[in-house]
Formats: sequence, C-alpha cells, structure tokens
Amino acid sequence: MNWKTKALIQNSISRLPEPFADAIYFYMQRGFGGLKNVNMKEHFTNVAEFLQYLAKQNRTIVDATCLEIGTGRRLNVPLGLWLCGAKKIYTVDLNTYVNENLVVESLAYLRQNLPELKAIWGEWAQTEIFEQRLEELLNCQPNLKSVLALTQIEYRAPIDARTLPFAAHSIDYYLSVSVFEHIPPPLLKAILQEAKRVLTKGGLSLHIIDPSDHFSHADESICSVNFLQYYERQWQKLAGNKFAYHNRLRVYDYLVLFDETGLKTLEQKRYINARSVAALQNGFHLNEKFHGRAVEELATNRLDVVGTFAS
Repeated sequence: MNWKTKALIQNSISRLPEPFADAIYFYMQRGFGGLKNVNMKEHFTNVAEFLQYLAKQNRTIVDATCLEIGTGRRLNVPLGLWLCGAKKIYTVDLNTYVNENLVVESLAYLRQNLPELKAIWGEWAQTEIFEQRLEELLNCQPNLKSVLALTQIEYRAPIDARTLPFAAHSIDYYLSVSVFEHIPPPLLKAILQEAKRVLTKGGLSLHIIDPSDHFSHADESICSVNFLQYYERQWQKLAGNKFAYHNRLRVYDYLVLFDETGLKTLEQKRYINARSVAALQNGFHLNEKFHGRAVEELATNRLDVVGTFAS
C-alpha cells in the first residue's frame, strides 16, 4: 500500500472514539496490514540477541527479574525470556493491545518451528529449565489466562512508563523492542529516569530501537529516510496520530538523551541501510533539522543499546 494512503487511513481512524478506533485499526491490520503477514520469528530472535548482550556483560537471564515496556499485541519477548530461565517477567504497555488469538498463534508457531527457534536460542535452549518450561508451555491450555498463570508473566496495561508500579531497585533487566521511537522526547526522558529508579544497582537497560521511517517497511517505493525531508509540522500532519507517531530521533539524539539521564552506554550496535546511504549521497532532500548529520547516522535503521545507570 502507498504510504500516503496508509497515513490517510490511520489519521481517519485515529479521529474516531478511542475504543472504536482501536478495534477498527486492529481489524484493518489483521486483514490488510502488519498483522496479516507477521514475521513471527523476529521477536524470538530479539530474545536471543538480548541473551547474547547479557553474556557479553557476564550476566545471565537465569533467575532474573525482567521488565519489558511496550508489550504490543503478542507476548513473544516475555515468553522467550521465561523459556530461557527468567524468574519473573513484567510487561507493560500504555495501550491494552495484547490479543489472545495472537498469543495462541505464537504458541502454534513455537510448536511448529521448534528446531529453528532452538538453533536461534543456542545454548540457552539446551538447559534443563528450558526443556521443562517448554514442555509445560506446549501442554498448557491455549488461552491467555492459562499462559499467564503458567509463566507468571504479569501483563499490566494501561500503564504509563513514567510512573511504574514497581519498587525501587527491583528490576534486573529493563528491555524494549521498537518502542523508543514512538515516544516524544520529553516523555522518553521521564521514562528513562523512571527506569533508573526501578533498576537494581548495576542493572542493565537493553533496547532495540528502530529509527527508520516505518512506512518504508511496507512501501518499497520509499527508503528508510523518507520522513526526514519534512518539517516537523508537516510530518505531524501526515503521521502524528497514535497509530503512526514516530519521533524521528537520530542516533546522536538518543545518545545525548541517554547521557542526560545518566545511562552509561556499555555497548551499541548500529545497522545502516545501504539504500538510504545511496539516496543521501545522491542528493536526497533533507529538512534543515537534519542538516550536518553524518550520512551513516541518518541512515541507521536499527540501534541496539546496552547500558547501566550511574549510581
């Protein structure tokens, strides 16, 4: 679908009363959008990546207490963390989006693609606790209530991540996948400050951030820097609604924000989009807001960050 058509549809639906808008948007996604042909492996793979980052910091997921912000519609990240040994997982979202049918689909995918997923999780899928939990999960009643009861994953929504209902220094690992880019910078700063409060001393903050134009994920006619050509007001008019909002922060902006909130970066990894690099080197028009930035920074379409807050 052409990205401007999609943006128009999102804007139109967002103007409806909220419960009605959410329901319509879900069925639109399910029938024609991102929930029709889902890369089910992606978030399970993200869990393996988190585990690898932990290992590099000489940390383990076993017996850890984790908090994921931005649950979304499935529980793939919390389920992967639980299978690999996490003791307790909280997952919170500003919107109550988790859908039972989609969770059941994830369980079916897990069952049908187990050898591939075990290969992705590597050594973490070769432990006694993994095998025990896997058997329990695959024999669990296929409904949301049973899955949550078995795994003791606590899903809480709606929750504002600026004011979390958790005790200070009670979380070992604070995680997110493709969430930060959807949060306005002032709110993101407050969220990071709250993360500092709930993390244990030396606890880790692990985030996968997608700075790319999300419309480019489905519309191959545009590249991942397409939205950098617009003034802020223009972009907000096109895609400032709850379904499409993107803060357009670049790598440098995130690093400054982390520094301001005391998050010391222990490791970062950038994925740079070659097509966007080529476009920028061949005269792609940038809004003046993004002038003076390195091409590689502008064309980064994924940023992984591992950090810890200074005492």
